[in-house]
Amino acid sequence: MDSDPDIHDLLQIKRDLSRSFPNCPLFAEGSAGQAQLERVLVTFTKYDSKIGYVQGMNFIVGALLYHCPEDIAFWLFVVLVDDHEMREIYLPGFPGLYKHTQIIDVLIFENIREVYLHFVSLNIKP
Repeated sequence: MDSDPDIHDLLQIKRDLSRSFPNCPLFAEGSAGQAQLERVLVTFTKYDSKIGYVQGMNFIVGALLYHCPEDIAFWLFVVLVDDHEMREIYLPGFPGLYKHTQIIDVLIFENIREVYLHFVSLNIKP
């Protein structure tokens, strides 16, 4: 693990806990699921202090916690970040966001062209 998490990351995690799947009993205020979500997010900020915590991680980790225990959810998230090019999305300035948006654009164009064309007709950039 890299270091102790930044206080700003810890405060943001605390703020985001109640925003994470607010209508889902698994993540209800004070629930075991909410505690698991917090532990995984805090542990990740310790594991990778270069990224720390970025809003949106809570929903990915929460989705993983629906399907597996927290230790597995943590390592799955690490693999997503390290091995599947998500690191660039979470770095300051979000340099990977444009790249991933372009990939999604091409995938929509190639696989569901009618949706792509509908977006274009509405002046929506997929």
